[in-house]
Amino acid sequence: MEMKTTALVIADISGYTRFIVSRRISRLHAELIVTDLIEAVAAEARHPLRLNKLEGDAAFFVAPLEDADADALDDVIDQVRNFFGAFREKQAEHFNGCHGGCRCSACRSIQNLRLKALVHVGEVIYKSIGDFQEVAGEDVILVHRLLKNTVPDDEYVLLTKTAADRIKSPPFAVASTHTEQVDDLGPVKVVVCQPDGATALVRPQNEPLASLDGVKDFVLATWYAMANRVVGQDRTFHNLPA
Repeated sequence: MEMKTTALVIADISGYTRFIVSRRISRLHAELIVTDLIEAVAAEARHPLRLNKLEGDAAFFVAPLEDADADALDDVIDQVRNFFGAFREKQAEHFNGCHGGCRCSACRSIQNLRLKALVHVGEVIYKSIGDFQEVAGEDVILVHRLLKNTVPDDEYVLLTKTAADRIKSPPFAVASTHTEQVDDLGPVKVVVCQPDGATALVRPQNEPLASLDGVKDFVLATWYAMANRVVGQDRTFHNLPA
């Protein structure tokens, strides 16, 4: 067990609760899409940043800074910027893939999902449990509690002042600075930034059920839903809440 100064990053999908709906096929598609999006984001992580765990609609990353070079945190921030590009690329892929195809509420609302990222630097305890390295400590709690904040936007990068003060060349335009009140931990100064703008995904008003891939996906998902209903099970994913 050891303690290290560490950059903590959470990439979280905004709109997840609204996206997961009750109908069986829509829920199946929603989970498939969210899994694909968060895995596309996680695939962008490079040394010194590494994925610690998937947390439903979020991915939690750590980057020990004590043994890294002085530019390590700037490298982490560059990777966070790349998260948004990877998310939007995969989102557009799903959006275009269901064009003219599946008309379930999940596939019809992919364009409403957004990504937000939180970055903090603090002291983290590393401990090994079997083959897994767990991280713990007040700063790990802090970055997770900051997911519930007062930022009105669905897409942003939130840096704690502790992290912002260590960055040499911030790649984002600063939108605001303010103080968040965090349960049990008190006031935390944060800097809210805006990532590069994205092109809006807009569907045509009249969209025929004409895409071969879309029809294939719809039929496949329908088959899964019917088969699971027969055996009394829902399809689930290991990194998504039941």
